[in-house]
Amino acid sequence: MSKVICYIATSVDGYIAAEKDSLEWLDQFNEEISELDDAIKNSYVNFYKRIDTVVMGRTTYDVIDSITDVYPYIDKKNIVVTSTKLTCSHNVDLILNIEELTNYLKSSTDTTWIVGGGMLVSGLLDMGLIDELIITQLPIILGKGSKLFVNDNTHNLEVMSLKNDGNIVEIHYKVK
Repeated sequence: MSKVICYIATSVDGYIAAEKDSLEWLDQFNEEISELDDAIKNSYVNFYKRIDTVVMGRTTYDVIDSITDVYPYIDKKNIVVTSTKLTCSHNVDLILNIEELTNYLKSSTDTTWIVGGGMLVSGLLDMGLIDELIITQLPIILGKGSKLFVNDNTHNLEVMSLKNDGNIVEIHYKVK
């Protein structure tokens, strides 16, 4: 079975996007992120090197596609979970439902990154398919937008590591 890791940034109150799926709130942290020490800065670089497959929901794909000129994950296998037609110029496999993704994850030996969004993360977590969560928490309370965890289910976690630099905290959890 694939090793499945959700690696994502959130606000203190657990939002991954502001209203209308906006990621502009992240921009205010660009300078602070660029000044991070190597432990946190290299965390993403090292993580990205070890993954084989990138999985995201349709909304996450649309947001990434709209804010970048060059698709950032072109060197990985890409899967977008969507129930609607998607045309794109990137090397992306479409999976039309969560059952199809479940079958893929159970049959794959890849290390898989769940990029987002909240419905996908929560659904996979509820099915016991996410092994680890790496959450970079940024010092802002958004109050509304898109939550990382959209279901009310309880999941026990174990802290594997905690790193902080200035106002930015990264917590690496193992899902029990």
